[in-house]
Amino acid sequence: MNTLAFRLGATLLASLAIGFALLVWWNHWAFREHGPERFHQSTMRFIADEAEDIWADQGTPGMLRFFEELKTYFPGEFGWYDPQGHDLLGGPDRPELALPNLPAPDQPLEKVAIEKGKGRDRFPEGKSFSRMGNRRHGRGDRSIDRPPSPPVRMENGLMAFLIPSETGKFRLVQFIPAPPPLHLPYGPALALAGVLAMLGFVISRQIAQPIRALKQSVESFGQGDLSHRSPIDRSDEIGDLSRTFNRMADQIAGIVERERGLVRSVAHEVRGPLTRMKLLLERLREERDSARTLNRLDSEIATLSRIPDTLLHLARIETGHFEANPEPTEIGLFLRKMRDRFEPLADKMDVQVETEAGDVENRSFEIDTALLERALENILENAMRHSPPGSTVHVQARYDDDRIVLSVRDHGPGVPAEDLDAIFQPFFRSDRSRNRGTGGVGLGLAIARASVAAMGGNIQASIAEPGLCVTMRFPAQASAATTPSA
Repeated sequence: MNTLAFRLGATLLASLAIGFALLVWWNHWAFREHGPERFHQSTMRFIADEAEDIWADQGTPGMLRFFEELKTYFPGEFGWYDPQGHDLLGGPDRPELALPNLPAPDQPLEKVAIEKGKGRDRFPEGKSFSRMGNRRHGRGDRSIDRPPSPPVRMENGLMAFLIPSETGKFRLVQFIPAPPPLHLPYGPALALAGVLAMLGFVISRQIAQPIRALKQSVESFGQGDLSHRSPIDRSDEIGDLSRTFNRMADQIAGIVERERGLVRSVAHEVRGPLTRMKLLLERLREERDSARTLNRLDSEIATLSRIPDTLLHLARIETGHFEANPEPTEIGLFLRKMRDRFEPLADKMDVQVETEAGDVENRSFEIDTALLERALENILENAMRHSPPGSTVHVQARYDDDRIVLSVRDHGPGVPAEDLDAIFQPFFRSDRSRNRGTGGVGLGLAIARASVAAMGGNIQASIAEPGLCVTMRFPAQASAATTPSA
C-alpha cells in the first residue's frame, strides 16, 4: 500500500478528518463560551444578589413581585431555593436542584466584579427593578465569588439555570424551555467526505497512472529497448517529464548507436590489416628475398597502430579534454607552412597544392593553431589521396562576418550528395572511394570536424564538379600582431 495513489488518498482523508475534528471543537467551544448558558449565568449572578436583598427585606411577597417583574425582561419562570432544593416560596421541592450540583463554598471560585450602577444599564429607567438595583448598589461596590453553575435539564423538558446568592445560602433558579440539542450534520458531513474521498481517488489515479506508465517506459529503456518511448502527452509537469525522458532517450540511443557503429567500424578496419599481415607472414616463410614483404608488413603495422592513436586523439577533442590555446596567427604564412609540410607527399602523389589567403594575407587573428593544423592536415591528406595524378588541390582563405572561411578543393571522384554529411563520421567510406589503395583509416574528416567544433566553428562538404570541396568556418578575433610574409 505504499503507492502514490494510496498516499495521496490517505493524505486527503486525513486532511478531511482533521478539518472535521476542528469544526466539532470550534462548535463546542463557541457554544460553551458564547452560547445562551454563558449569557444566563452572567446575568443571573446579578439578579441573585438583588433577590437575596429583597428576600431579606420583603420576604415572600416581595420575591413574588420581583419575579413577576423579571418575567417582563426574561423568559421562563423563576424560583427561590435553599441549597437542599427546597422551594422557599411554597412550591414543590426539587431535590435535583440540591447543592451537590454546585461547588462547596470554601473552594476557589470565579471572581465576578459587579460595578456600581450596572443595574441601571441593564434595565430601562423608571422601572421598579432598576430602582431596586440602584438601592442595592448604593451601599457601595461589592465583589462576589461564584462559579458558573452548569444548567440542569429537568424531566418536564425545562432547563434550570442555578445561581448561588452572594452569601451562598440561597439559589435563584430560572426555568426555561430546554433548547434542542446541538446536532452537527454528521450525515451530510460523511456524505461530503465520501464524495471528496472519491474525488481524491480519481485525482490520485490521474496522477499515479501516467507516473506508472512513465516508470514502465524507463524500465523498458533500461532493459535495452532503446526504441521505447513514453506515450504520455500532457500539458502539465508530468507531460514535461515525459518529453524530457523521450529527448534523453533519443540522445542516448543516438550515442549508443554511434558507439556500436564505431565498434563495428574499428573491427572492420582492424580486420583488414590483420588479414593482410597474416598473408604476408605466410609469404615470408616461402620467400628467400623477404625485403619487399617486410616493407609491406611494416606498412600494415603502421596503419594498424595509427587506429588507436587517432581514436584517442578524437576522443580527447570530443570530450573537451583538449585545451584550447589561441595565439596570434597570420593566415597567409600559416597556409604556406602547411603547403611546405605536404610538399614531399604531394611530389610522391604527383599532386600540386596551391594556397590563396585573399583578404587575410597579412592579417593576424587569435586562433588555436594546434586545432587548426590538425583539422587542415587531415582535410589536405584526404584531398590528396583522392586526387588524380597531375591535378591540383586548392586551399583558399577569406574573412567573412567575424569568421575565417577556409576551403579545400580537390579534383577527385567526389562523393554522392547523400553522403556529404556522412563522410565526417568515423570510419565512413563512400562507395566510390572504398578502395584500399587510397590508404588511411577513415578518421581524418571526423578529427577535422571535432577540431573545428572545438574552435566554435562548423564544417561542411559540397560537390565541386569535379571533386569535393570541404569548407571550415570558425570565429576569429583580429590580433594587433602581424607576421611578415615569407
